[in-house]
Amino acid sequence: MKITVTKSELQNKLKLVGRFIAPNKVNQQYDSFLFERRGGILQVTAADEGGWIKTIIEHTSDTEEFLFSVNAKTFLDGINQIPEQPLIISLTDKNTYYDLLVEYAGGRFSMCAGIHRIFETKEERKPGDIVTSISSINLLYGLRRTYFRAASDDLRPVMNGVYLELAGASFTFAASDGHTLAVMEYFGGGEQSEIRSGVILAKKLCKVLIDALPSEDEPVEYFTSGTNIVFSHPLFTVSYRMVEGKYPNFRAVIPKNNSNIASVDRNSFISLLKRVLVFSNKNTNLIKLSFQDGKLQGNAVDMDYSMSASEEMPIEYSGNYMSIGFNGVFLLDLISNMQTSDHIKILLSDPTRAAIITEDAPTDAEQLTYIIMPMSI
Repeated sequence: MKITVTKSELQNKLKLVGRFIAPNKVNQQYDSFLFERRGGILQVTAADEGGWIKTIIEHTSDTEEFLFSVNAKTFLDGINQIPEQPLIISLTDKNTYYDLLVEYAGGRFSMCAGIHRIFETKEERKPGDIVTSISSINLLYGLRRTYFRAASDDLRPVMNGVYLELAGASFTFAASDGHTLAVMEYFGGGEQSEIRSGVILAKKLCKVLIDALPSEDEPVEYFTSGTNIVFSHPLFTVSYRMVEGKYPNFRAVIPKNNSNIASVDRNSFISLLKRVLVFSNKNTNLIKLSFQDGKLQGNAVDMDYSMSASEEMPIEYSGNYMSIGFNGVFLLDLISNMQTSDHIKILLSDPTRAAIITEDAPTDAEQLTYIIMPMSI
């Protein structure tokens, strides 16, 4: 049996699903790509213990149906070294395995391929399952702006992911590590519905979606199937185990009366933090910020090494003079992810209460909110 496919088509689709693969010495079947042709469609799949991802490869073939698996790293490394051109992949049946041959202009390589289905990839979509549609752009940026704050906490596994909530036609993404909270809300961004639901997406699934989703806007459908959630995009379908448990009421920790408001140039603030952080204590990363009319001062001290730094920048500030301490690394991470806004707002109550960081000019369609807990100074 033979398959003809362009190098770029094969390479791009293998890289797409290859993001799922990590070295696995216990279950070595997860180190492989699974190819399956049925009904004229050739799909390639990668999987791990939590789920799988698959995509369709444009090709021609002289055989209606076949299935084989091949070591992912070796096969992809071989394809990567070939210049752009049509490739001919031949499979010869050796009873217990296939002899796989890849031919290209001036050369060839061969390797063994498995003949059995090495993992299951059933979507298990049942009649009555509720299918939700979301913009791929909203899904991409909702995950990108929250995923990095998800925890790695063995004692509280529900915090080790991104909470995706559907309420009517609005979507909310939330993630927290206990020190910071990231909330991205899209108002009216989905189909009109009275359904309220929430799922916790595992960090690996979030990372795969962030890497796989293109910048072009396409509808993405998702539904739950047992303990898994399935996302279907025109380019791929991915299924992964959800994080079990009830996500905490994150809205309860968002302060309501932070009346001291600073408007800050985001890039200038990032530069200040990077310079001052160099001289902070490496165990605490403590930075003291002092807010007053027209001016923000940042200070860092490392008493162990007799180092300190201080820098000022102009701001617009409405409120009482205030000095408050933050973990500078956490603060820098939050502000660096607000890439769509030139100016940000910092809303403060007092030095012992959480601060709110938002975009200076939010729209009616979306709202990004970061919360950061203070440190003692």
